[in-house]
Amino acid sequence: QLHLTGKVADAAIKISEAARAGVLLLDQPAIPDGQTFVLECRGGSDKGPDGHRRDTIPICNALILKGWAAEPVFYSDAEYDAVKAKLQSAHGIIVRINPGSYEGVTQSKVNGLLRDLQAEGKALMSSPDVMTKMGAKDAL
Repeated sequence: QLHLTGKVADAAIKISEAARAGVLLLDQPAIPDGQTFVLECRGGSDKGPDGHRRDTIPICNALILKGWAAEPVFYSDAEYDAVKAKLQSAHGIIVRINPGSYEGVTQSKVNGLLRDLQAEGKALMSSPDVMTKMGAKDAL
C-alpha cells in the first residue's frame, strides 16, 4: 500500500487547505452510491467558527465528490434516539469524537451506540475499541 502514499498526502493537503478556507458543504449527489455520516459533538476546543471540527466539512465534501452522500451529525445524550435513527441509515460512519471531552455526552453511552451500530453491520472509522487500543488521538 506504500504506492498510495503520494495520493494520501495529496488528499490530506487538499482537506487541510479547504479547512482553512472555511469551505461550505457541497450539495449531496442526486443518486448517491452510499450514505456516510461524520459523527461529532458540539463544543470543545477542537472546533472552528462553524461549530465543526476543522476537517469535518472537507471530509464530507471529499466523499460527496466521490459520489457518496455525506453529512455531519452532532451527538448528545439528549439527541440519542434521533442520532441513532439517522446513523442506522448509514453505510459508514466516521467518528470524530474526542473521548470524554464534551458536556452532555456520556462516553459509555456513545460507545454503546457505536458498538450496537457496528454489530448491525455498519462500518465505523474508528470503533470505540480501536480508539481505546490506539489512544483517541491516534485513532482520530
